[in-house]
Amino acid sequence: MPFISSIKYPLNNIVRNDDLFLQIPVVDKDGAAFNFTGWTGKAEVRTTASNPTVVLTFATPTTMDILTTPGIIELTQPLANMTINAGTYVWDLQFNDGSIERTLIIESTFTVIDDVTEL
Repeated sequence: MPFISSIKYPLNNIVRNDDLFLQIPVVDKDGAAFNFTGWTGKAEVRTTASNPTVVLTFATPTTMDILTTPGIIELTQPLANMTINAGTYVWDLQFNDGSIERTLIIESTFTVIDDVTEL
């Protein structure tokens, strides 16, 4: 299995009650864009790492896309899913290459702020 470095990638100022769209670059140990062909991914947001309640989920292919451009992961959530309370959460992102092998790419904080202007 290829090696991908685990990184801290805090997501700050995620706006409550707004659509979410993020692109995250991923590189291999040599700094080259990682090729995710054949991989699936999932990310979860929780109040704490040990809390069994998932606040928000990103998963391929519905709310997480692995773009054909090597090394780019796209996370999206529609407005309807972004009603979580403002605060600081934890999140991680894991990938599976189709075997039982998994790799953790990101683990960090996920900070949600209140929407200022509502339409």
